[in-house]
Order: sequence, then C-alpha cells, then structure tokens
Amino acid sequence: MPKLRDMTQHDEEDPPIEEPTAQVGAGPWGDAALAAGASLLGGLVPPAAPFIAGGVVLLRDLGKRVSGHVAKRDELLLDSGSRASGLNPAILIERLLADEELTMLAAAAIDASRRSRMPEKARMLGRCLGAIADDNARLDEEALWVDIIARIERPHLKVAMLFVGDGGKFGTGQPLPLILPPKSPEAIGEATGLGALVMPLIQDLLLAGILIKPGAEGMTYGMPDAYKEGVKAGALVGELLSRLWEAQQEDMNGQEA
Repeated sequence: MPKLRDMTQHDEEDPPIEEPTAQVGAGPWGDAALAAGASLLGGLVPPAAPFIAGGVVLLRDLGKRVSGHVAKRDELLLDSGSRASGLNPAILIERLLADEELTMLAAAAIDASRRSRMPEKARMLGRCLGAIADDNARLDEEALWVDIIARIERPHLKVAMLFVGDGGKFGTGQPLPLILPPKSPEAIGEATGLGALVMPLIQDLLLAGILIKPGAEGMTYGMPDAYKEGVKAGALVGELLSRLWEAQQEDMNGQEA
C-alpha cells in the first residue's frame, strides 16, 4: 500500500504570503483596537511599553500570515471541488449557491477547512462538495463525510492509521487497507506518545464510526468501559484513508503541474 503522507511531519516551509484580502477584525478598526490595547497595557506597565509595541507589530504580521493560509485553504477547496465535479469554479459556486441546503453545507465545509491545520483537509472537503455538485443524489452521503472530516485532524489520523496495514492496491492504484487487530486505549496512547490524552481522540473516532468497540456490528457512541478495553477499526476507516490518499495525490499532482 503506498504510504500515506507521514502525519507526524510538519508541512513544508510556507511560501511567501501575499497581502491578504480584508478580514473581519482587520483594517483600521482592527488596528485601532490593537493600538488601544497596547496603550492600555503600556499605561499599566510603563517599562514594558516598548516590548508591547513590538508585540503588536508581530501580532499584525501573524494575522497577515493566518489570513494568507486561510486564502490558500479556500484555493485548495475550490480547486478540488472543481476537479471532482468537472465544473469550472464559477459554475461550481453558482450551483452551491442555488440551493439553501447546499449553501449551508458549503459554508460548514469552508469553515472546517479554514480552521484546520491540515492542507489535505481542504481538498477532502472540496471533493465532497464537488461530488454533490456532480450528483445531487450523493448529498446525504457526502454531507455525512463533511461532518466526519470536519472533526478529523492529524492526531486522529495517527490513531486511525494504527489499525491498518499494507493490503496492496485497488485497481485504481488506491491503497487497500489491511485491518489489524483491536488495540487498547493504553496501547494506542503508548504508540502515539500521548498517553491518556489519546482518549478524546478515540472518542471522536468512535463518534464518527471510524473506530468501534469489539463485538459491535455497527457504529457505537460509547467509550470503552475501561482504559484497557480494546477498540478496533470500523467499516469507515478504509474510506477515510482512501479519501486522504486521494487528496494527497491530487496535491502532489498539482505541485508537479
């Protein structure tokens, strides 16, 4: 199975960030708020005033960088949605705006994409929207995947990937996951280095149906009864990792183009 991009690696060095478009809280009003805050703090602690002023400048730079990343997430989402639907971006947006349910789903996907630390997540969500725009009959299916993907970040994927091995490829070249035996939360915590902090991740994956408790035939909404009670891969783990793999391949192809 082609290895999915290592979830422990940091993203490549960020490209130069272009001047962002206006964002809520930016502009003259945002500058005024920052200046007022710096003035207040400076009055409370006069010796720290030069450092506070310098911090305000750095906060503005941070805001510009965040805005740049947000813009990049929007580009990735729209690009993947366009590819998945076969529509040019303008037509895709018009189609999503033509129906209230689609518009609200697109808003949820965009919000999740912008908040995520994973660039691949923008592409995964964009592909969901594109699939719906291409075939409205997939609305319920892809809407559920938007909800699932919205709660997934790199730590969740690190946990999910502990339950699959190399099972070869599909005919299309996609990885075929080999489902591994159940693992206890304790073992998962040791494998990820998170210890007991892995429990919220397991809970999220249980709620999403990516993991289930041993003996469960379908989705489960409960947590393990004890810290050492095992959990296993659910029926959706393969689909999740396939969607991630597709997003990563699309990103790699886009970089090579």
